Amino acid sequence: MLLSLIAFAAVSTSSPALFVRQGEIIIYEVKSVPLVSSSTLKVLFHGVPLPVFKRDYINFVVVPADVGEKPGEYELEISDDYNSFEKSKVVVQKNPFKEIVEGVAYEFVTLPAIEQQSIQKAKAPLVASLNTSAKATLPQLWLNTFSYPVLNPEITEEFGRTRIYTNFRSVHKGTDFRGNTTTPILATSDGKISFAADKPLYFEGNSVILDHGQGMVSEYLHLSKVSVKEGEFVRRGEVLGYAGATGFVTGPHLHFAIKIGKAYVDPVQFIESFIERE
Repeated sequence: MLLSLIAFAAVSTSSPALFVRQGEIIIYEVKSVPLVSSSTLKVLFHGVPLPVFKRDYINFVVVPADVGEKPGEYELEISDDYNSFEKSKVVVQKNPFKEIVEGVAYEFVTLPAIEQQSIQKAKAPLVASLNTSAKATLPQLWLNTFSYPVLNPEITEEFGRTRIYTNFRSVHKGTDFRGNTTTPILATSDGKISFAADKPLYFEGNSVILDHGQGMVSEYLHLSKVSVKEGEFVRRGEVLGYAGATGFVTGPHLHFAIKIGKAYVDPVQFIESFIERE
């Protein structure tokens, strides 16, 4: 019986094309490998491992398209240590994000080179944290669902909006939620704090990065206060800090971002995609 199962699993199949818009995800049900544990399943997209989870004995894959992904066809490969189970075509479609023409210069670009270098140097630990998480060095820590980082969420700036300056194009890679210095910021799901800084960075201000494992992270920027430390494990709904106006901002709010591997995706569409499956 075992030999017949192995022989069956070793057959690679092709599935109908998957469609995903720039800056969004799809949660794909893997029907070709029902007997394989999600912990041993390997899914590669652009050569980057993707999050896999199991619900009701069914394997699912979170397939992201970065906000700046070039529209076109790409390959998704599903395998384990021994077999290639499935190869699927992923079609990334254009997402009509809003554009705003500012008509002025982007301030950072106008700074002296030595100041720009200093800003980037201060940001290096945050970048290193994101790069490490993207390699999926941690196993799945997240629950099979996610929640909003603030109570009664009110969006003040949408994901994907592009501001066109005379010398730069700035893409908004997160969603801004209304908040003030008394607004608690909550963990969207379980994870490990990979970065926590209460010394404001030029752009991000006081920041927290939460690594959910499998290459998935959530980012919380511009905080007035950070309530956690690097290395801590937190549960969904725990307070990470409080909204604020630190960093490159015009007023108090939370900038909340979701990154899967190298892809930034719309946090609202991401969260709602999981809520729909509860």
